[in-house]
Amino acid sequence: AAGLLTMPTRQAADYYAGGRAMQRLWLTATELGLGLQPMTALSYLFARVNDSAADELEPETNHRLRELWPRWAQLFALSGSEAEVLTFRLTTAPAPSARSGRCAVREVLRVE
Repeated sequence: AAGLLTMPTRQAADYYAGGRAMQRLWLTATELGLGLQPMTALSYLFARVNDSAADELEPETNHRLRELWPRWAQLFALSGSEAEVLTFRLTTAPAPSARSGRCAVREVLRVE
């Protein structure tokens, strides 16, 4: 199955809340024995086109994305005003054979 997590607006707070919701979604999928695969490219590119940042893209890329947008919007019932946080794929999957290494928070976060 494919899914798209959205938030009501494109404000920074909505993207932050959307990231938290994505984490809860991913953890719930894992608890249910489902695999979740993030698929970000189209969501991020459509966000650029819809937020008037399309001039940063190659003209051909911009043109193709504008052609694809109506089908994408229909597939996920989008109005164009919401924030597309993350597209993902859900699948049945065996348990992981290895766990990702984790760094201590103090090694990766700097607060100034």
